[in-house]
Amino acid sequence: MKIIKNTDELIHTNQKDMLMYYRVVEDDYVLSGETDVTSAYNLHIFQINGKIDYVKTRDSIDTHLLPNWNELTPTEIDYSSIYCKNVNPYDIIGYLMMVKGMDQLSATDYYYELRSKDIRNAAICYTNRLSEHHLTKIAIKFLSANEIFTFQDALQNFIPYVQNVGLLGIEYGDGMDGIMDYIESTNTYAEAGLMNYTINEPYTLQDMVDELKGLIVYGNYND
Repeated sequence: MKIIKNTDELIHTNQKDMLMYYRVVEDDYVLSGETDVTSAYNLHIFQINGKIDYVKTRDSIDTHLLPNWNELTPTEIDYSSIYCKNVNPYDIIGYLMMVKGMDQLSATDYYYELRSKDIRNAAICYTNRLSEHHLTKIAIKFLSANEIFTFQDALQNFIPYVQNVGLLGIEYGDGMDGIMDYIESTNTYAEAGLMNYTINEPYTLQDMVDELKGLIVYGNYND
């Protein structure tokens, strides 16, 4: 995901103009005549104004900014640090000490504050994705009436972990099994989980896994 603008447009510095003249592209493809203006600041502004959800913002920062962490400006580091799940803690703590002048204890405590807020905001985002009608729509599309209830009931075992700490599962950087392990039949749920359901024809198990992953992990859905 990137934020782009028409190359011929003036540079917009206030939030209202940014939201009006810049746009989000999901596929990262920038057309001729457009300029990539993806930055931690621009992504953050789109996020706080409800144009991009929290996890999509974090994923985009991970993709486009974290690989070049040592080349980022202080402003970009400040905004990237808000979405800090995949940022090396020592990079943030070192930055706070060397650039912001904090002592080690204060810098460490500030990192803990950033990370706790990041966990909370991601949890809210994942919960919103699951609480909409889209999950039920997927279940109806792929499962028989009896298995819909079995599936929904099984997911209730994982929902509290999503709601409280944004936990998806081991394959997503978490320390324990989660909802995606059940859906993708991985780790504790290898040979179990969704793979044991009967999928409505003409669809396949992988079709359902892909749609659930698209909704929960990537936030892809149509109202």
